[in-house]
Amino acid sequence: MKRFCVITWELAFLLIALSSCLGAETAEEPIHADNAANLTVVKRTDTQPAFDLAWSPDGSTILAASGQGAIRLDANTLEAVDTFSFEQPAFLLSASPDGRTVAATSDSMNLYLTDISTTQNALTIYSGAVISGVDFSPDGLSLMTSSEEEIAVQLWDVTTGKEIGTYSGFETAAPVYAAKYGEDGFHIIWISRGTVQLMDTGDGQLGPVYDHEDFVMDAALSPDGVLLATASAGTIGEDFTPAIYLWEAASGEQAGVLAYPESFTRLAFSPDGHLVTAASGSSLTIWDTVQMQLLAELEGHADRITCLVFSPDGSTIATASADGALFLWQVVGDN
Repeated sequence: MKRFCVITWELAFLLIALSSCLGAETAEEPIHADNAANLTVVKRTDTQPAFDLAWSPDGSTILAASGQGAIRLDANTLEAVDTFSFEQPAFLLSASPDGRTVAATSDSMNLYLTDISTTQNALTIYSGAVISGVDFSPDGLSLMTSSEEEIAVQLWDVTTGKEIGTYSGFETAAPVYAAKYGEDGFHIIWISRGTVQLMDTGDGQLGPVYDHEDFVMDAALSPDGVLLATASAGTIGEDFTPAIYLWEAASGEQAGVLAYPESFTRLAFSPDGHLVTAASGSSLTIWDTVQMQLLAELEGHADRITCLVFSPDGSTIATASADGALFLWQVVGDN
């Protein structure tokens, strides 16, 4: 015999109202070109200066990693959920997309992966080479370490700690380089002085070379892998000025140049790739990658912004600055 659940209209109305109230705290309006000018700081806290940030996949928490340790914060209240302190200060680290795990090294050889929700070292990786950089893949399943001894990176399985593979082939006259994952998860971004190049992680093939007149401060690949953004400076008209350069990732053709009076240090795409946010000192700027125009210039931080990242649903931007301030920016007011 089937059982039926009978809900009165009064109870149904109450459940709908309760659901709306509960959802009001987390269901924020996505940031887009028409409302970006209304971004404002809705929450802030002070902690150790963060050098990497990561949202949990559901956007409920945010992980901030510093040289002293890491803290996981409730995204609605910015109250601490978990904290972890390193035994020795770390100078290379990366926060995982699971929003809980930090990879860090204090000796450039041993890499420790710690789930701060359990405050235990989940895994230790011995690289066998001096590490110059660390970066989690966008899916959090692998970790990339850059070698200081040669222009090469090693990929590691974060579950087993075993090496997945080594990638090399990027060439530069200067033995100084940086490498990190593209947000699409299928490319490595190589940077050396004024040169940027993408590498396919499937077959190890290098793509077009993106040349710049000046040093490249940062680079970001859109989540769909279509656009590459680079922060540098160059001659625009008759002036030599800082700019964000947008490139078609597959062809290497320039898609646009976004000039600005001050230099950029950090770049991040929105989840849909239609916006790119850039840090310029203590200022945050928002740019439309479709219309190629500046949408907003945002002030609030008292010190330079060290990292920034969009929430998974694109409704919030988290920024951290060198003085330990952490801000959450959301759209407030009419479009």
